[in-house]
Amino acid sequence: MIYRALITTTCLALILVACGGEQREVREVREVVVVVTATPQPPPADAPAPAAVPPATSTPPAAPAVAEAPAAPSPTPGCVFSASFVADVTIPDDTVFAPGATFVKTWRVLNDGTCTWPAGTQIVHVSGPLLSPSSAAPAPLAAPGATADLSVSMVAPSTPGTHRSVWQLQGPDGVRYGKTFWVQIIVPNVTAAAQPPANPPAPTDTPVPAAPPANPPAPTNTPVPGPNLPALGLTPISPGIKPTLMIKLPPGLFGSKWVVPVSLVNARVVYNLRLGGPGRIAAQAVWSGSQGQMSLIVNGPGMSAAYARQDGGSGTMVIYDVTSADFAAGNTWQVTVASYGSGEASGSAQMSYPAAGGEAVFTHNFSVAPQGARAIFPIKLSKAGTVRAKMTWDGAPGVVTLRLFGPSQPNYYALQSGSSPLEMSYTVTDADLSKGSEWRVTLATAGYTDLLGTMEITLP
Repeated sequence: MIYRALITTTCLALILVACGGEQREVREVREVVVVVTATPQPPPADAPAPAAVPPATSTPPAAPAVAEAPAAPSPTPGCVFSASFVADVTIPDDTVFAPGATFVKTWRVLNDGTCTWPAGTQIVHVSGPLLSPSSAAPAPLAAPGATADLSVSMVAPSTPGTHRSVWQLQGPDGVRYGKTFWVQIIVPNVTAAAQPPANPPAPTDTPVPAAPPANPPAPTNTPVPGPNLPALGLTPISPGIKPTLMIKLPPGLFGSKWVVPVSLVNARVVYNLRLGGPGRIAAQAVWSGSQGQMSLIVNGPGMSAAYARQDGGSGTMVIYDVTSADFAAGNTWQVTVASYGSGEASGSAQMSYPAAGGEAVFTHNFSVAPQGARAIFPIKLSKAGTVRAKMTWDGAPGVVTLRLFGPSQPNYYALQSGSSPLEMSYTVTDADLSKGSEWRVTLATAGYTDLLGTMEITLP
């Protein structure tokens, strides 16, 4: 009976499987078999003794231990990488370059995001002519709220015209972020006369000299005594201020025409001041950049050397008391911010001086680089009308740029680039004049060469 029962149940199992029965039913049949075969039988004589089987319990055996997965890191606040343009440290818009001229463009950019720019961030070309041997350059890191100076070496193209090259920051993951910024230059149609002379003149800080007085005063290196800036007509200034122009010029500063001898040397910014009489010229400058040491120089007619000069780092000041004898030699004087190194710098200069009708105060943001120079001519308008500027020079450079700036407008009102003689004009309207009467004419050179010539400014 036992064997018959066992065969029957086995066949039942096979029939269930063949009929598509579920695995659960097969297990149940096997359990029946176990029950049927559970009746003890005498083992064969040669059968080994059965192994001891532990009694069944209702507690299931413990599951094997499984290594627990590490907890996911807690989420961190997402970083927003961003950047926005602050200022042109070098090469302002519409700087003129001869074809093939090399220069370094530097932008000051603010990190207006929530995190420090990641390591591996680059400045990459986005659109417009490349103007650079490479389409990417490394960018320094900047913390949120900090600024960084971003520089790219560039070459002026051979094609005449206005060229704008647009750039942007890009993270190490290849994703660009922040606002774009650009360099815009002008390449004129130049002739062979604009090429470098075989023996360019040696740089000099000397303005076009007039006849020296009988007893010229000895040059001084006297800095402004103490920090009493208000006594000098100055107010404290600090590096990194927003690009602004402040001129406080008394009425009657100019007649209708101003003729100025011009001497421009590379890596200089020359402020031309028209004095109304004897008195104190006081100047201070603050800056930042790779050029740490610079000079503040006071030049005037009647002496080939500087009347006063002070060398030093950011915060340098210089003064000179113009005597009646000094003033008799001429009324146009210069304050120069001069670099003698290979670095670049940008900052602010402020000066006070005796003008017709009272003291004048002039504050201006500047940049200095090894190539190129600028001359600034502050003017005060008493009525609407046409402002004209004419620059005449001999020899190199072949091309210079004239601009006219006015209050309440960051861009120029007029621009003209070309060879000598170069003329620029703009008709100032009553609406223009209502924004302010303090204007300025600027002269800019680019490249290797110095300039000697004459500027003639005519006011309405």
